[in-house]
Amino acid sequence: EDACQAIGAAVTSAQVAVTVLRSFDGDVRLPSSVGWGVDGQLYGTNGNALAPGGVWRLDADGANLVGQTTADIFVVTSPLVRNGAGVFYGTAERASCPATSTNSTGVITADYGTVFRFGSDRVVTRLAATENKIYCPQGNISIDAAGNLYVLDLGNGSGTMTPSSGGGEGALWKISADESTVTLVRAFAAATDGRATVAVIAGEGNWLYGVNSTGGPARIDQPGVAVNGTVYRVRPDGSEFSVLHSFVASEGRPANSATSKSGLIEANGYLYGTTFSLADGHGSLYRLRTDGSEFSVLHRFSNTPDGRRPAGELIRGGDGNIYRLARDGSAWEVAGVLAFPRTFHQLIEGPNGLLAVGGIPSRSRGA
Repeated sequence: EDACQAIGAAVTSAQVAVTVLRSFDGDVRLPSSVGWGVDGQLYGTNGNALAPGGVWRLDADGANLVGQTTADIFVVTSPLVRNGAGVFYGTAERASCPATSTNSTGVITADYGTVFRFGSDRVVTRLAATENKIYCPQGNISIDAAGNLYVLDLGNGSGTMTPSSGGGEGALWKISADESTVTLVRAFAAATDGRATVAVIAGEGNWLYGVNSTGGPARIDQPGVAVNGTVYRVRPDGSEFSVLHSFVASEGRPANSATSKSGLIEANGYLYGTTFSLADGHGSLYRLRTDGSEFSVLHRFSNTPDGRRPAGELIRGGDGNIYRLARDGSAWEVAGVLAFPRTFHQLIEGPNGLLAVGGIPSRSRGA
């Protein structure tokens, strides 16, 4: 039987010291996301494609696991975000989205995934206003200073889905802080915006920044060259949309798979992100100004010793370094150093360093 671990680490640019906070031996299976509560405790989710998962709580030192509560969430598709009141939000779906079923009278119903919430009581509630409107949520979920949520999906922005309506080229939605209203920010079009949504952040200056993994407008400086996704910005009300950058093959392509999505962060007037593959298949770390200028590839990964195919959330640690997870979860990479090979799903910053959550086979425990 597999055992899964929540992993804590204190990190410097020169080395990585790793401490196992908790080994889950059947009490929590397949942990998928984790976040810090306002009470200083760790809250997380778990689940898989076949059975509903749950929500659990740990002390900051890994002690005193409070058993999971069964919830109507399956595959958690985003890292958790938390508002000022201590409420966590996330997105989830089944392995195949939409998941359809037919009852005994021949009526077809569908599950398009969900946006959910829970507090310190670990009781999960699906946000009613998003049901049958947000179509198969993708990438991360972002929250602004006012508590409004921003969610990406695979729909067409119509907000009216049926089991036969199919998806679209992706859309960005705003959920009001009181959870009562869901408003379309942007329905993407492959040729002008890029499609296949992977990341969105609520940035400085009342801007939303995001990444799409395919399509986008041609580059003026490279006419006739195929593009592989975009970085964009837009106001929360949907105005002033613009593509900041279109990727070409020499720069890589943002990751977009069931388990790996490229992340994006903002720091000191720049946006930082990763690409999944270049001609050699390894990927890169890039940055550009928030107005789209000064795009540059900061690092091209070479597999050894610095890993390859970066994906998932990026985080800027208190030491100023940028951290990421390897695409296949095989390595936690910091400052170009391959560190502590394990299967990780998410990386967050804690008061004493960085925390990762994920699973390893029990036979490898203690290795």
